[in-house]
Amino acid sequence: MGFFKQIAERTERAMMAAKFEKAKLDYERVMRDKGYWFEHRSDPHRYSDAFSAMLLDEGRATLKHLQVQIEAKQEVREWAKYLAGLYWQLASIYCVLSEYSRARTLLDKMQVSMGSCPADQWQAREKDEYASKLLYLRGELLYVAGANAEAKQCFVESRLIDQRTGNTDGIGKNDLRLGLFR
Repeated sequence: MGFFKQIAERTERAMMAAKFEKAKLDYERVMRDKGYWFEHRSDPHRYSDAFSAMLLDEGRATLKHLQVQIEAKQEVREWAKYLAGLYWQLASIYCVLSEYSRARTLLDKMQVSMGSCPADQWQAREKDEYASKLLYLRGELLYVAGANAEAKQCFVESRLIDQRTGNTDGIGKNDLRLGLFR
């Protein structure tokens, strides 16, 4: 790869990362201000105020645009880890919007993307963190759909990963969800 092509690729990645980060921070702001979607899933108007709706809509549009850009690349395998994170973030937004089918589809894509990502692109424990987040969100979606046995299994598997990697926050979150089945 030529020098200028490397510079252009780094610049493109940096710009995409900045857009992704803004969408992620906006989502987190809405969750911080309004509460996490799963806890308020029976309130269809929880996030319909103008400000929250604007942040979520802009985030969704930004992430969809990034998804299209990355999926169109010839070397999409090199972007697999980025796509996995993007799919998870977009699925999280769709959960807030009660578009659960779209969220499930994106989690399936996330799993495929993680599997196609070259091993040398993952940092230590990073793939485990992604897998745990995937299982946790999938468990919430399954629970909402009434598939309690499958949901519980997802939370158990996510907790096992968190336990193995020493993620105490993840263990606590999974314990809360597993409490739904007691």
